[in-house]
Amino acid sequence: MTKTVVIVCDGANINGGANRVAIETAIGLKKADWNVVLFAGSGPIERELINIGVKIVCLDQIDILSDKCRTRAIIQGLWNYKAYISLYELLIGLRSDEVFVHIHTWCKVLSPSIFAAIRRYKRCKLFVTLHDYFIICPNGGLFNYRTSKQCGLFPMSCQCLTCNCDSRNYFHKIWRFTRSIIQKKIISGIEDIAFITISSYSNKLLNPYLKKRNFFLLKNPVNQLNNVIANISNNDCYIYIGRLDKDKGVELFCEAISLLGLKGIVIGDGSMMDELKEKFPLIKFTGWLVGKEKEEYILRAKCLIVTSLWHETFGLVVAEMKMYGIPSIVPIQHAASEQIANNKDGLVYESGNLNALKDTILLFESLDLNEIQKYILTHFDPMSYSLSLYCAKLIDIYMRL
Repeated sequence: MTKTVVIVCDGANINGGANRVAIETAIGLKKADWNVVLFAGSGPIERELINIGVKIVCLDQIDILSDKCRTRAIIQGLWNYKAYISLYELLIGLRSDEVFVHIHTWCKVLSPSIFAAIRRYKRCKLFVTLHDYFIICPNGGLFNYRTSKQCGLFPMSCQCLTCNCDSRNYFHKIWRFTRSIIQKKIISGIEDIAFITISSYSNKLLNPYLKKRNFFLLKNPVNQLNNVIANISNNDCYIYIGRLDKDKGVELFCEAISLLGLKGIVIGDGSMMDELKEKFPLIKFTGWLVGKEKEEYILRAKCLIVTSLWHETFGLVVAEMKMYGIPSIVPIQHAASEQIANNKDGLVYESGNLNALKDTILLFESLDLNEIQKYILTHFDPMSYSLSLYCAKLIDIYMRL
């Protein structure tokens, strides 16, 4: 009996955490002898996918934010006709006894039309990994980008509609709201669907709005370049890794480190890069790094600081740092707080509060770093985040729907 899984994501290359998980899932399932197809909206195509023999269907479109033709972007974001037709034709052309479709991302290129293709095909089981909150929230973050506060409004309510929470303008909010209406209408007609959350934290936020649906919890896999442990007791730098945008709270990191006269490293890029480099000249800004270049800076860190203001769904970087024996300071209103045993392998603080972050850093400065690292190395199991284990658990979830 042949089984085929179609992995669906906006891009065929690793350009973010969700796409990385999608591509690694395709690779991991192929290694587990599954028939795997990757359906993506844009390229370039990750070389390892080709090398391992994953079948790839790439539409070679551009993401809607990068499209200079705004009219086309507006229409494509609501309904990507090419994605709809291409996915449906792919599905009806499969010669397989059982078909599973696993969606990771769709808002930047593919649009809600992919759900319509699956609904029309009918003969498959659908799984959606919720890396964010776009399944219930128009702006995807349960976050008010105008006030830089977490949002407490009921998603898709009248209050939600009239709230100008978008990072761009109210017209963009109305457009996003319209997209969510289309998406919700289509998904309501799909019977064999299950949602995969990636932390208990995000599960608690999402579950009340998706009642009567199948839910599974599966944490993302985490990779380590080499089996190297940082010598944190000799290190003197605090590190931030991620996008340099307002919702990530990176300015909070820079302010706290600068006010305390400590050394800071920022790995990442985004809309605030130039502003932050000018305002905080003593902090090292590296831009986006990967592989050995990234690891070189990681191994110089004594602690990771997470400053996200929105409801992050997992906190991949915290688990990644633990693989190097590096502790983290994390907001309590963040999924990564689940990974912290306070005062043992890191600390937590009140989200968005500069004084609370400064006090927490000062507390960390007084702790025994050797004891903290010893706790991490004793209690953290890297194999629990391995791709092979992730895929084994994922296959089990596939079989349970």
